[in-house]
Amino acid sequence: MLAVAGSLALGSSQASADGGNGLSVTGAGVGGLGGADGSSSSATGQNGGIGTVSGSYGSGGGGALDLTTGNGAAGGAAGLYGTVTVYGASGATGTVGMVVTSQASISNTISGGAGQIGQAAVANVNSAGGNGGGGAGVQASADITVTGTGVVTGGMGAVLTAAGGGGGGAGIFSSANVTIDAGGKVTGGAGSTTLTGASGGGGEGGAAVVLTGSGTVTNSGTLTGGNGERSFVGAGGDGGAGIEVVSGGTVFNGSGGTVTGGNGGGGVVRAFAVPVAPGAGGAGITGSNVTVINAGTIAGGTGGTGAGWTPVSGDAVLFTGGVNSLEIWSTSHLTGNAVAFSAADTLKLGGATNSSFDVSQIGAKGSAAQYQGFGLFEKTGTSTWTLTGTTSAVTPWTLTGGVLQISSDSNLGDASGGLTFNGGTLENTANITMARGVTMVANGTLLTDGSTTLTMNGTISGAGALTKNGAGTLVLAGDNTYTGGTIIDAGTVQIGNGGTRGSIVGNVVNNGVLLLDRSGTLTLDGAISGAGSVTQLGSGTTILSGNNSYTGGTIIASGTLQLGNGGASGSIVGDITDNGALAFNRSDALVFDNVISGSGAVNQVGTGTTILNAANTFAGGTNVLAGTLAVGDPAHTSASIGTGLTTVAVGASLGGYGSVPASVNNHGTLAVANALQSFATSGSGTLRIGGDLNNAGVVNLAAASGQTGNVLNVAGNYTGTNGQVVLNAVLNQSGTITQGDRLVIVGNASGSTALRVNGSSSGTTTTGDGIQLVQVNGTSGANSFHLAGPVQAGAYEYLLYQGGTADANSWYLRSQLESTAAGTTSPSGTTGNTSAPIAYRPAVTGYAMTPLLVTDYGFTMLGRLQERVGDVASVEAANQPASKNGVWGRIGGQNLDADAGDRFSADERTFFAQFGKDWTLSRGENGGSTHAGATVSFGSTSASFADSARGLTGQLTDATGTVETQAQSVGGYWTKYLPDGTYFDGVGQLTHYQNQYGDVYGGSGRQNGFGAGVSGEAGKPFALGSSGIAIEPQAQLLYQYVHLNHFNDGISEVGANTTNALRGRLGFRLFKANLSNDAKNSTLTPYLMANVLHDFFSPGQTRVGGATLQNELGKTWYDIGVGVTGSFGKNSTAYANVSYAHSIGGDYRRNVFGQAGYRFSW
Repeated sequence: MLAVAGSLALGSSQASADGGNGLSVTGAGVGGLGGADGSSSSATGQNGGIGTVSGSYGSGGGGALDLTTGNGAAGGAAGLYGTVTVYGASGATGTVGMVVTSQASISNTISGGAGQIGQAAVANVNSAGGNGGGGAGVQASADITVTGTGVVTGGMGAVLTAAGGGGGGAGIFSSANVTIDAGGKVTGGAGSTTLTGASGGGGEGGAAVVLTGSGTVTNSGTLTGGNGERSFVGAGGDGGAGIEVVSGGTVFNGSGGTVTGGNGGGGVVRAFAVPVAPGAGGAGITGSNVTVINAGTIAGGTGGTGAGWTPVSGDAVLFTGGVNSLEIWSTSHLTGNAVAFSAADTLKLGGATNSSFDVSQIGAKGSAAQYQGFGLFEKTGTSTWTLTGTTSAVTPWTLTGGVLQISSDSNLGDASGGLTFNGGTLENTANITMARGVTMVANGTLLTDGSTTLTMNGTISGAGALTKNGAGTLVLAGDNTYTGGTIIDAGTVQIGNGGTRGSIVGNVVNNGVLLLDRSGTLTLDGAISGAGSVTQLGSGTTILSGNNSYTGGTIIASGTLQLGNGGASGSIVGDITDNGALAFNRSDALVFDNVISGSGAVNQVGTGTTILNAANTFAGGTNVLAGTLAVGDPAHTSASIGTGLTTVAVGASLGGYGSVPASVNNHGTLAVANALQSFATSGSGTLRIGGDLNNAGVVNLAAASGQTGNVLNVAGNYTGTNGQVVLNAVLNQSGTITQGDRLVIVGNASGSTALRVNGSSSGTTTTGDGIQLVQVNGTSGANSFHLAGPVQAGAYEYLLYQGGTADANSWYLRSQLESTAAGTTSPSGTTGNTSAPIAYRPAVTGYAMTPLLVTDYGFTMLGRLQERVGDVASVEAANQPASKNGVWGRIGGQNLDADAGDRFSADERTFFAQFGKDWTLSRGENGGSTHAGATVSFGSTSASFADSARGLTGQLTDATGTVETQAQSVGGYWTKYLPDGTYFDGVGQLTHYQNQYGDVYGGSGRQNGFGAGVSGEAGKPFALGSSGIAIEPQAQLLYQYVHLNHFNDGISEVGANTTNALRGRLGFRLFKANLSNDAKNSTLTPYLMANVLHDFFSPGQTRVGGATLQNELGKTWYDIGVGVTGSFGKNSTAYANVSYAHSIGGDYRRNVFGQAGYRFSW
């Protein structure tokens, strides 16, 4: 409140009033407040207060713009001194110049009518009425175009005395689209231009265009807001807006368009010498929920002047509510500020023509910046905008179209302001490092100028794709999560910056350079395609788990590049320059046909198989740590790996058909050609090692199919560190028909290696040097090689020997038992010893001798009369004459040592049990009887075998194996005793046999068979004087048929054996019958026996594989023994005997036999 000498003061001010406020004159009446744009009531100026002392009054407030009609509102009435409190009537509103209800064009001049002066003070009315507002130039509810010749002006508001001035009318008031062509003019009505007397608050100037709907104002002409009214007793009126958008709409101000706010009304010191407040300049464009696109000029109106007051010019753009945006083009010119309503408002840089923008013009509301209060920033259109200057404000940018060019991260404001791509491009013209977060809403492009680097340490997220363009370098050092993929159209994209961060997801289209620079582990699961290259730069490991197809080549400058992550994917094409490490980590088969060069290493780390088919030259060595690395498939025998040391770890495999130029340390498996599982169905081949081979694992030359012909060629020395070499060999006669795998050593052989030979064929004896397994061109230690296990085929065993006809260092298999088996050296110039015994495999001894032992067991169970039932004749002659029937049983065993020829021998132990039922068929009146009986027998034998020739080698033992035989027999007999003790005995028997073989190498076989035998025996006792001693000559003839079935023991077929045996016995028994006890109820008959036995037939042949063997035990032997039969009472008889047998000439046999029996008669 200003006052002059207490008699004149300014009325109360009101923020955002558009009409000028009235004054209180001499302190008696309160000035009315000016109206504000809006409804009719709010736009009308308020009446001044009635003066209470003579000469006092309150002037009326100025009118504003009625936004319901577009007309200017009336000013408020003046309150003059008096006793009557009735205000004069307000002046009428000016008429509307033109009303448009359908689409129209204006090419002439249209003006709204001026407002009317309010009613002056008259009788009973002591206050002048408010002055009327100007009428709108055009009211339109349909689209309207002002052509180049059209002029539209709003009506002027009226003014008189102390009443408030009327507001100017709008030039165009429209709820539809408005277009102003170039040359067209629209001006808002002035608040007033005439002053008479002392007026109240000045009226507001009308807006040039008021848009009430959601339409669009398109301007290529000139739009000017109406000027505010000057005032003598009250504040000046504000200038009208160039364009006022009531609630929602779009303004496009073209490159030739001009939008200017009206000037504010001045404050004139008059009559009372009071400094009166001037009006503010109108905004160029104002409103809420407005989209402004400016390619022309927008200016705020000039503020009115007044003594003691600073003019307040209007803003170029003033947003008053809602969510708004301002887009400026290269031709945009703003005079005055652009003020956002809130941080939700957006400032955009758009258009199709390149330009620049100084970001230091951005600031908060109330600051000195031109662009105030905006919270969002966007680059749109197809143009390139260069950001200059710096700002510390948070200015989150969204790139929707075109290019936003920066030379510093501070061009983008504080780092907390994010960067969003929605189709646009960010270009850097200098080296820049930024940490701000980036969101890829849609696809976005980063364009790095040549010789510049853009380093992004923040995280890039979102669903869009990132495109890299320009010749410079983009460094992605954040752990990025955007999912739209990466496209390198030009230049370099670097993942990571030497540390542990930096990653992307998804596919990469690479037509430039992709650098990988991490110190930790980086996994790229997407596929990399395109014509560009990939360089592994960091010290860490990069894992490419996609199936990549880029064609620009691959460089490993440092660290490790790994193909695959343990699964079935991960591959690249093209050559690789490897100066670090290249790792393969797949679970399936990967074929790599391109060249690997450089100073780096190659590592096989996956569980699958990697096949390298090129002639590679890398020098850093090869490490097979897991799975299989194949050097050359069958179609690429010229393939090779690098020139460095190759190491094969435990559990891993190296193999193929190609070459390993340098030395190999093998702790796993070295598989040649089709011995490698991956090539199992292919043909044989050669794997070449250019250096030394240290074998602590397995060298496998043996194809799983049994095919032969694989060769491992070692150009250097071979050292066996308790390793193995596995080979296939056809176990044939050798010589020119030798078929087998070979280890060829150009240098020397040392250490210790086991040769595991997988033999095939039915077996035969070798000739000459035998079957060569290892060719040594240099020297070979005596213990360099030995067999890992027996080599057997058919009936033969093949032993390892060093040296041959003209070669003292190579190693051969021969089927002879020489004194120079593995571990010794053959004399130079000698061959396999053709006079040496044949080397039969250990099981053959048992197969050859078991038929002999089974036949002998059958004869044992046929037995002899006194062995079977005791001396029945003596018992019946003593105390059991009435016996008719009986049961009996006997158990016994023997030990048989026997040779069969000059090599094979057996040591057999037998146990049996036999049970019988005896029927007395008849009994003579003078003694003697006839008996018949049935028998059942159970027997078990256990034999161990030996081959005396095997000991010749110094490496083998004589022991060869065992057999366990289970036998079950049934039989019958008929016996005739004469009164003088003469007897005739006949026996028949059937036996089932089951033989279980085992040999010293763990081999086994099972064989079934049967036998049938008969025996005829007779004896007659002769008394030797009166001594009671008698001698009984005996004769016996036995025949047996034995058939043992064929079987396969896993090495060869063992043929059936059929034997027809005929055995004769002549001997005597010397005995004293029926020595009785004192009670005469028990007798005892001891005896001594002696026999000579002879086998008349040779046994059947045994065929093992292709070899036929026939062996026989000694044919003639003697036995001597003692026995006893005792009777007890009328029913019981016990008997026992032991004997010893020994061969008479011929092959050795020795037998100890013993048995005991019991008979019960009734």
